[in-house]
Amino acid sequence: MQRSSTPRTMVGAYPVSVNLVSTVAADEVPTLHRLVGGGTGIGVISRYPCESEFKTERLVYVLPDWTLPAAPLLLVFPSRWQLAPAVRAFADLMGEIGAEAPSGNE
Repeated sequence: MQRSSTPRTMVGAYPVSVNLVSTVAADEVPTLHRLVGGGTGIGVISRYPCESEFKTERLVYVLPDWTLPAAPLLLVFPSRWQLAPAVRAFADLMGEIGAEAPSGNE
């Protein structure tokens, strides 16, 4: 199944949109890391699992100035459980950060 998206970014002062079509989709960081590191193609992946590959230049940034719109972050937990204070503090912090973050729809 192919998936398509059209992320937008700024190159200098100019907005740019590119239609991207993918034939492989995964939602697990280790899977994405193995696919990209194994030569399947280019991919959107967090920096932290690839740091050593970036240092040795086994992987390189294809579009280093490119940013994707913010994606939703969901924090879920059973509603009937008493939350530990640390979990409650983390949930509150994420709510504050989320309220301050740009939506990506501007």
